[in-house]
Amino acid sequence: MSDEIKITDNFMFATVMQNESICMPFIERMLGISIEKITYLEREKDLRVDPFSKGIRLDVNVKDSSRTFTLEMQCLNKKDLRLRTRYYQGLQDISFLDKGNIYLNLPESYILFICLFDLFNKKLPVYTFESTCLEDNSISLNDKTHKVFYNVNAWEKEGNPARRALLKFFLRQQGGG
Repeated sequence: MSDEIKITDNFMFATVMQNESICMPFIERMLGISIEKITYLEREKDLRVDPFSKGIRLDVNVKDSSRTFTLEMQCLNKKDLRLRTRYYQGLQDISFLDKGNIYLNLPESYILFICLFDLFNKKLPVYTFESTCLEDNSISLNDKTHKVFYNVNAWEKEGNPARRALLKFFLRQQGGG
């Protein structure tokens, strides 16, 4: 057994991603977007509504001029991840709107979970969720929220070469693939 700390360790992941020259291209490759400049980057960010509420600790919290990105490494399937994304989203929104601010000022928000397991058991490399109407899926709520779960075990099915390489890297770091 190796004493080497791997990037799949939450602390190491947050430490590595705190480097802007690593974090920015990582987000760009994982989401297929461009980021002009990171305006804020913090690891292990604590968020809570009040001292008595359940708080969260974000592995990595990143902002650019109009978006926020939460990056999380998830090694164990604690079966609550779907609901955790809902709670994360709510706490992040609360942290952006001061009294008197308007809802239109909420930034576009991405929550990314790099999972060492297949949360949905469908063998997809990426599961992306956005709010759409059940009765007519051509209608989007346009609430500017995105929840993305990456399944490193399905890296071979990923069509995007850059994202595929990153998923394979995480799997190899864990000792698989």
